[in-house]
Amino acid sequence: MEESNFELYDVLPEKLWWINIRNDMIKKLLRKYLNKKGRILDLGCGTGFNFSSINKFGKCYGLDISKSALKQAKKFNYKKLYEGNALKTPFKDNVFDAVLCMDLVEHLEEDVELLKEVKRILKPNGICMFTVPAYKFLWSKDDELAHHIRRYTKPQIRKKIKKVGYKILKLSYRYFFIFLPTIMLFTYQKLRKKAKNSLDYGPKKGIANTILKKIGKIENYFLTKINFPFGVGIIGVIKKR
Repeated sequence: MEESNFELYDVLPEKLWWINIRNDMIKKLLRKYLNKKGRILDLGCGTGFNFSSINKFGKCYGLDISKSALKQAKKFNYKKLYEGNALKTPFKDNVFDAVLCMDLVEHLEEDVELLKEVKRILKPNGICMFTVPAYKFLWSKDDELAHHIRRYTKPQIRKKIKKVGYKILKLSYRYFFIFLPTIMLFTYQKLRKKAKNSLDYGPKKGIANTILKKIGKIENYFLTKINFPFGVGIIGVIKKR
């Protein structure tokens, strides 16, 4: 991700609709799948925008490749922050009870190697939660600006997960309720062919932002109970055997 985009994350953490509903989703799924408090690694922690969703579930550690993002993350009460590569973390084997890879996997060419590294540092029966963007046909200028390598389908990511040997606890599409509006918006943007220099996160305030938050939290409630058949993104919770 461009360094300049971290500023938006830092200024609008809980106000920005998609960060707000993602944090709500993280809390709900950790409550369901993490059996006890323990060590949690926020892998690709950025400026610390996940911290509010994980700090009540154990001792939180963060790692990111961006030095400037880590400087901003210091305002949160992480146990410790590390600068480093997600593919070669500085941790010993079997250290963490949970590892979060939120919007991280799609940035790395070696996505299977990342899953292997996460498995190495997880304790037996530890869990990894991840999100990735869905469907190649939804590729847009935003993906390029965010430095994405790919977008996934559920069968594609499931194949990679099974290759590494995880047990799948949860694998669902997300942003199900806004799927059709997103397709319409992306189509409109492509037809206009308007140049973009910064990521478009949608409304950042006002009634539209509030409505998207409410829709997302309703969807999160159902996510704890069912898997959606399609959506703009994918959420997974996987377990080290």
